[in-house]
Amino acid sequence: MIWAFIFAILAAILGGSSPLLLPNIDKLAKKHIEDKDRKDNMLILIKEAQTQRKAFAKKDKKISKEFNKVFALRESSRQDFTILIDKWTESREEMQAANRKLIHESQNLITEQEWEKMKPDFKEGIEKLDKRATKNKKQLDKAFIKMESKFKKSIKDDERSQKAIQALNAFKLSVYDIMKLYREQMLDENSIVYEYSVEKQQIIDIQDKHSKTLNEVLAIYTDLHFTLVEVTTENEWKKLKGKLKLPI
Repeated sequence: MIWAFIFAILAAILGGSSPLLLPNIDKLAKKHIEDKDRKDNMLILIKEAQTQRKAFAKKDKKISKEFNKVFALRESSRQDFTILIDKWTESREEMQAANRKLIHESQNLITEQEWEKMKPDFKEGIEKLDKRATKNKKQLDKAFIKMESKFKKSIKDDERSQKAIQALNAFKLSVYDIMKLYREQMLDENSIVYEYSVEKQQIIDIQDKHSKTLNEVLAIYTDLHFTLVEVTTENEWKKLKGKLKLPI
């Protein structure tokens, strides 16, 4: 489904992803940490973090399925969305705390010289992620165009149809903004992502910045639902309902 793909991207962004976690850190630890004890301890730390992220991903998937149901129901209230947003926020904050622990404790296990050796590999891994993000962006462009077309076909009145499309475009721009924020953070070699020593408050500040943007995405996503309810008749909603259901 078109809408399912859009929401899948949103779910991936809202889950345990972090602008402070570098790709393939386990492989790079094996490659660059010279002392065996420090290497072993780092790999244990990374494995613990990976286990935690899997648990959070499972929880987030359950919450996202609940979002699917709430979004597709014409009778849903703002309170229904608020409850799920709060659950997702709580899960995200737990994941952020786990990420901070990984970053803080890893600083004691990697030397500055080892870190400098890792940085070129970090850059290569990040560039691969960026290529994947660019591909997703192109797919999203097509998905949003198709969804706009579905709105035009299902909502017969031009004025109501345009209002729905405006709400969809606001949601689209908010999704693109958070994707851009992640991209800029990871590609900017002067960002704290690439610093050897990072203070706890620096980590909290950047996590807070991303959380604020993510919450704005969810607020606009919620507004989209209620705009669609407002501008559709019961019959039009029934026609759209299959497309509003978001199985992932």
